[in-house]
Amino acid sequence: MARRNAVLLYTDGSFMVNLRNRGGWAAVLVFPCGSLKVRQGQENQTTNNRMELTAVIEGLRDLKCLSKKFKTVEVYSDSTYIVKTVNTKRLYRWLDSEWKKTNGKEIKNSDLWKELLCVMEGIDITFKHVKSHSGDLYNELADSLAKEACLHGM
Repeated sequence: MARRNAVLLYTDGSFMVNLRNRGGWAAVLVFPCGSLKVRQGQENQTTNNRMELTAVIEGLRDLKCLSKKFKTVEVYSDSTYIVKTVNTKRLYRWLDSEWKKTNGKEIKNSDLWKELLCVMEGIDITFKHVKSHSGDLYNELADSLAKEACLHGM
């Protein structure tokens, strides 16, 4: 159940190897009054995880640009990569380790994880996993917008 006055952010990323590693992402903001704002984009030579992260970052960035009054956000993502990384505090352990694994190698997508930390600042955020293709209206919308962006460019 959504928290009172929380903005809901549904995100998804899409990736197609047969389109020369082109990816698409989408963010659907659902405001307490019921209005929606959608955004989507495309990148070349990317990965699915990068598109998933970009969707969350761009959705939060849009929210911050729209209004400073929205301080509570629930992010819904079908990416366990994102939800688990944030909810298990692994993201903060990576920050503390200067974005290095215990073997000394750099954390994948550290540039985007750093961006995510920046856009999360000042917002009361909860990350929730939503099963993909489970009939959730806004998750399905984010999925179709991400695929559209991947296929046709946005």
